[in-house]
Amino acid sequence: VSIPLLINSFQLIEKVAANDDIEGFKNILHQMCPNSLAPIVYPHSFKARVVKYNSKKETVCLLGSDNVAVYGDVKTGKIIDTIPNVLDFAFSPNGKTLALAKDDGKVLLITSNEGTYEYDDNSIEATAIFQQIFFSEDGLYLIGSSSDKVVCIWDASDNFVEKARLQHKLPVNY
Repeated sequence: VSIPLLINSFQLIEKVAANDDIEGFKNILHQMCPNSLAPIVYPHSFKARVVKYNSKKETVCLLGSDNVAVYGDVKTGKIIDTIPNVLDFAFSPNGKTLALAKDDGKVLLITSNEGTYEYDDNSIEATAIFQQIFFSEDGLYLIGSSSDKVVCIWDASDNFVEKARLQHKLPVNY
């Protein structure tokens, strides 16, 4: 898939999802992933804010305007989980870890391994509520930024141990 086609597809997904056009959404997902058996269906009416695939296009996560994230398996079309109270999420560059920033200040980590999904019982507890979260390009760090002027950096190669906490004069948004 070419980059312009992929970008256009994501724009189409956002457009049909924003209009609650579930059938259109399913059709676009099926066109983007023709090898999937069934497109993933969001379990209730929504307006999508974010739609991201992991790097291998094996899983997808959608975040609705209701702050409910839906994590799904692209091949089977099955919903893996729905997670409430999510502000942002990011896939690791290797596609194996999904980090979800929740509105209670926790960052939930879900690791996929050949069709199985493990939830990290020791999810990251932060003192700030992270509104944006992302992995570094090399996947070694997870970075979170918040409106209360904090940026945190966790070491993904060392069980997500906090490596730095930076305070700023203004809210940090990327």
